[in-house]
Amino acid sequence: MQITFDNLPEIFKTNSVRKVFVVGSKRAVEPIREQLEMLCKYIVFSDFQPNPTYDDIVNGLHLFSNQKCDFVISIGGGSAIDTAKCIKLFSSLDKNKSFLEQEYKQNDVKHLCIPTTAGTGSEATKFSIIYYKGEKQSVLHDSIIPDYIILEPNFLKTLGDYQKKATLLDALCQSIEAFWSINSTIESKTFAEKSIKLVLDNISGYLANEDDALKNMLVAANYSGEAINITATTAPHAMSYKLTSLYGIAHGHAVALCLPYVWEYMINNNTGKHKIFDELNKLLSLEKYREIFSDFDLPKPVMQNENELEILVNSVNTDRLKNTPVLLDKKAIREIYQSILGK
Repeated sequence: MQITFDNLPEIFKTNSVRKVFVVGSKRAVEPIREQLEMLCKYIVFSDFQPNPTYDDIVNGLHLFSNQKCDFVISIGGGSAIDTAKCIKLFSSLDKNKSFLEQEYKQNDVKHLCIPTTAGTGSEATKFSIIYYKGEKQSVLHDSIIPDYIILEPNFLKTLGDYQKKATLLDALCQSIEAFWSINSTIESKTFAEKSIKLVLDNISGYLANEDDALKNMLVAANYSGEAINITATTAPHAMSYKLTSLYGIAHGHAVALCLPYVWEYMINNNTGKHKIFDELNKLLSLEKYREIFSDFDLPKPVMQNENELEILVNSVNTDRLKNTPVLLDKKAIREIYQSILGK
């Protein structure tokens, strides 16, 4: 449910909130601290990494339990939201066993999400990404979709240029992937189409911090989340994660590097089987996408040694590839990484 800050007193009263667990960096939390102090008791958890780990979640859960919190607010980008999702989900599980090995279940803890980037759409999805022993883990359960969201464009004004571009590309890529996914439905394609159009219509205004464009980009990101919540992501996302960890680039940047090469490969190897690329071309062509990405002038990752190529190829989660309309084999994946890295 989308709400505003004016709704908070009613939300807290309706849910008989005693103490709020706020997940976000100290900088992200500061703009809402005064309002929280007037409304409720709360505690802030900021001790998590940009790509949250299982240990981060466990530490947060201990604090949540010890402080007897009964409501969660996440404020920040995808990392804060994913951390909060897992803390909420794990809060009703057996704390003496690995949370990743238990059957997930619904609980009564409510979650209010305040995204401060327009990119991940995590406020609308049943997915959370965390890392366990250095490996990416996808946590999936319907109950982790936040109960309330606040889309406040003013939070986007302080983002750096690189972060704004990377998160915009994340939303755009998610919508493109949702559009062509074999799991797409009329509903998911509608969300994806709305997102793509909003992104394309608001790029310049968004980068210039115009209020209407900032709001529209938050809505676009939310639509992208609604779309992938139905379809899940495809090959570009599957290929992006190790690029992020190896080269220290933002997630949206990494996905955006992979997407045009996957798109081109699928067009060239489609053999007329899927009409979805013709539909997508009416919204956004591959050439137009490449023009947008080129205009952003983002840094290119540089491979330090040949072993990195094999690390990248072997890192790809083949389950994610199953959602892709034209399947990529190892040879194709290797060639795409070579193209990205200029090798």
